[in-house]
Amino acid sequence: MKNHLFYPCFLLLSWLCCSCTTGASEEEKIAQEICTCMTPLAAAYTSMRDAMAAGDPEAITRAAEKLEVVGEQVEDCADHIDEKYGPFEEEEGGAIQSAVQEKCPDIINTINEAESNMVK
Repeated sequence: MKNHLFYPCFLLLSWLCCSCTTGASEEEKIAQEICTCMTPLAAAYTSMRDAMAAGDPEAITRAAEKLEVVGEQVEDCADHIDEKYGPFEEEEGGAIQSAVQEKCPDIINTINEAESNMVK
């Protein structure tokens, strides 16, 4: 289960380290698409975290199943973004990363928390 969450997060966050060669408005569009992709994953992780905190085995099972489905959707979404915007160059990666952090800081913080907990 941990790998199902970690892999899509890794793909999208790795993708953030690179960037396309377009202007700021394009970076904002990409950032918005990344935020849209990550929103269901952040929600699924929050559900899992809450179920685990409550110690509810049925809720944990439902949340784990949801994480698996959402993980696949995030991977598809990341592939779509990659196909849509084409190859990326490293030197402009910070601009997209900043735009994503600005557009959806709560989502990014939740995903970072999830990744941190998955590594433990």
